[in-house]
Amino acid sequence: MVKRAEGYITEVNSLKMLAKVKIPQAGDMETDWLQIGFSGPDEEFDYRKDDYVGLLMDDTLDDGWIICRLYPENANLSPEKTYKKKFRDGSELVYEEMSKTLAVKIGTNEIKVSPGKIEISGAGSGGAINGVVHDKSPCPVFGACHILPSITIKVSP
Repeated sequence: MVKRAEGYITEVNSLKMLAKVKIPQAGDMETDWLQIGFSGPDEEFDYRKDDYVGLLMDDTLDDGWIICRLYPENANLSPEKTYKKKFRDGSELVYEEMSKTLAVKIGTNEIKVSPGKIEISGAGSGGAINGVVHDKSPCPVFGACHILPSITIKVSP
């Protein structure tokens, strides 16, 4: 017989898509590793420690599946939203809706885009590249802004 349960993730193995869950309705019992469900090959859910999840378990709560995230009754449902997508190789996309900022991280390189500004940091083939690109970036040759917006990257050694 299948039983529905809810709980908080205590550990995650993102490579194997497994997690352990503490189930309050069973006296804070912690499960063994449970398989995390996902909707298909193009979707991968990034479950984290302390996420509140829905479970389908056997009668003894020894084996089952994590089927979804749930909102706990005390959830902070603030209007500020941050969307994250972390890939298996460690690369990450983060969008902060309130500030309208998108960050792309690949290794030690990062590009951060927000209204009127682009920040670039990391190591390029010729050394470190760090800078800010905006509509008032000075020309590296003349040191002044052009009449038309310049798309210049400031380079630091």
